[in-house]
Amino acid sequence: MTIVFSVIFPNNLIYFPDFLKSLENQEDKKFKLVLLNDGVGNIESYLKSTKLNFDIYDVANMSPFEIRLFGFEKIINMRADFVIFADTDDLLCPKRVLKSVENLKQHSFVCNDISLISENGLLINDLYWSSRISNKYEFGIQFIKNKNLVGLGNSAIRCDKLNLWLKIFSGISKANDWLLFSSLGNDFKAIFTNECKTLYRQHNLNTIGKKKLNKDNLLEILNSKIAHYDALKKLNFNAYNLDEQIKYNQEILQLFITELNLLDEQLIKINSLGINFFWWEETNYINLIK
Repeated sequence: MTIVFSVIFPNNLIYFPDFLKSLENQEDKKFKLVLLNDGVGNIESYLKSTKLNFDIYDVANMSPFEIRLFGFEKIINMRADFVIFADTDDLLCPKRVLKSVENLKQHSFVCNDISLISENGLLINDLYWSSRISNKYEFGIQFIKNKNLVGLGNSAIRCDKLNLWLKIFSGISKANDWLLFSSLGNDFKAIFTNECKTLYRQHNLNTIGKKKLNKDNLLEILNSKIAHYDALKKLNFNAYNLDEQIKYNQEILQLFITELNLLDEQLIKINSLGINFFWWEETNYINLIK
């Protein structure tokens, strides 16, 4: 069995009909939608005309991460084979289920490219990361050490890996996508594909595709990286040197706080690179620490 796993909440309702339509247009229709409902009243009314096979679970009084763990448990109990993650503000290309399943037969984790679309669904930038890495590129924990391209909107996994996450994050109520995949350490091995894609909607809650990095964005990335490595330390992570990463980012952050002119210089430099950055990657191009 193949599961498409998503969470719906009030802010995403405006995009939900288009999301459902993209599921209905899948070339491979042999899947079930597992939808976690975080606070939407009468959600069934939005699904009454769809022919999709779906289960809805109402979740309340949970953090976003606790909701995901709850969903993982439900999927495990279904004895599913594969799970495809999708965000309800995005769209799935027609081949997303088909190509994800094909790749999961050979690999535990699949990461597909993203194409940026406007809030109204117009294409902005097709196959955003294919200029950086090639189709069928295989990567592991070292590749996502200081950046990320695997999220719960553009990835798919074999369901047996869900048990690992439930074990690692038992009792933990807060984590983001990067921490989820990084937590697996050397057990994380993925393949990148551009044979299918996520149409990644641009709005003020998304970080990829911002035209220009500003001071607040840059400082947020540095602080987020430090928090990420601190969280991994609490999970007894040992696939690479966390103290080294924390020290590096803290030193850069302190430099920017004490010397604002350096921050301005680095912003100009980074914004002139013309790179389609991965998540959290921009600060990797700062060369102030020897």
